[in-house]
Amino acid sequence: MKHICPVCGKSNGCAIEIGIDPQLCWCMSIKVPKSLLETIPSEQRGKSCVCKACVLVYKQKFEAIHTWVEDAVLDLRYMTKNNFVGDVMYPKAFDCLRVGTLDKLKQAADALRSMGYRIVVWDAYRPRFVQERFWDLIQDDRFVAPPWIGSSHNRGCAIDLTLADLEGNLLNMPTDFDCFSESAGAYASIEDEEIEKRLRTLQACMTSAGFLVYRHEWWHFVDSEEDLYRVENDIKW
Repeated sequence: MKHICPVCGKSNGCAIEIGIDPQLCWCMSIKVPKSLLETIPSEQRGKSCVCKACVLVYKQKFEAIHTWVEDAVLDLRYMTKNNFVGDVMYPKAFDCLRVGTLDKLKQAADALRSMGYRIVVWDAYRPRFVQERFWDLIQDDRFVAPPWIGSSHNRGCAIDLTLADLEGNLLNMPTDFDCFSESAGAYASIEDEEIEKRLRTLQACMTSAGFLVYRHEWWHFVDSEEDLYRVENDIKW
């Protein structure tokens, strides 16, 4: 029964089973989360592949960050007035991301924790109606994506974050959040060796887990599978 998905019981479209080159199989371009495989009964694991439909349904769900990274420090700036707008922008705490993105974030956070760091989350999912107000204020697509295109935050697959020590004390990094200048660049010159070391460590752990560095903002990381997700104006999770 190698052609049957152990999650839904339907055909999994396995390339080997249908006689095509395994390199052409969908699973070569879409990562199957380890957390999804762990939901399969132990006696069925490793015997057949999960189908593409089940993988996509699983990855596209929204869940709270704390359900995946329990020690994450939430400093959601747009829930406060401590942001570039100077006003509360979110009507409720959007402390969530797509499960596919959270699976990667957990991997990065685990690696950072082993080095003595905790992640501090500044922003995660962002409704498109908030993106529209940001664009009204900052019409610079280096820092704010045009709302008619939508940002990776609107898709629930990007995160803005910095680092704290294991006690939750915020550590110095190149700039504060939402610094709209060249010094906020991911590869900008940094004079302080400790700060540069922290940033390169953060970047290494995030990219190893499957995120992309955004060159204009050192704190902004995008899931490399962004194309799997659509823009959402508001969500329930």
